[in-house]
Amino acid sequence: MTDASAERTSRHSCIIVPMDAPGVRLVRRLRWMGCEDHVAPIGELVFENVRVPAENLLGAEGEGFKVAQVRLGPARIHHCMRSIGLCELLIELMMARAAERSAFGRTVIQYDTVQRWIAEARVELEQARLLAYRCAWRLDQAGHHGAWRDVSLIKVAVPAMLQKIADRAMQVFGAMGGSDDTPIHQALAWGRLLRIGDGPDEVHLRQIFRMEPMPDWSIANSPYLAAHPA
Repeated sequence: MTDASAERTSRHSCIIVPMDAPGVRLVRRLRWMGCEDHVAPIGELVFENVRVPAENLLGAEGEGFKVAQVRLGPARIHHCMRSIGLCELLIELMMARAAERSAFGRTVIQYDTVQRWIAEARVELEQARLLAYRCAWRLDQAGHHGAWRDVSLIKVAVPAMLQKIADRAMQVFGAMGGSDDTPIHQALAWGRLLRIGDGPDEVHLRQIFRMEPMPDWSIANSPYLAAHPA
């Protein structure tokens, strides 16, 4: 609902609409990069004269933006947790496949390139895990607004990590990595989706930049640069 006289962020409300409510129609199921999310499927919906009880309102009338923003912090941490767990699986898959696959007279895991891919994946994963831990802690300590910068940090870092590790895993597996026999191509698609969903990278990077404090000194009087004679 919209109140044109209200503040810009107080003109909408969030309402729970069950799928079996009269007037709700699923036009078609949608796939992302050829994959379906069986946990939270997506689809094209049509709402025709749908009515639901007043108790289906989330929060107060006009607080839809606030309700959506408050849930975004925990939701983004949840996405990152799933991605971190998925990357653990991808590393295990790379280790097993590289140990079993041979090329030019030796197993793939003996090649420096593959060892480096796996080692770098572990470094990136642990960095992302610590960022997620810190974000969750700050969300508990300071609430949504106090953790906003950290939420943006993990929202940029974790999907990029997942996409990169999934790409390496696909290279280790070869053509098998792009088939339905492994979860690697779904992981690659999921990482790419998260770089758009819940705010694209560019929005979060802009937010991170805007929260970066400006030093209280100029280049001319910086205490960290050598003084130049007048």
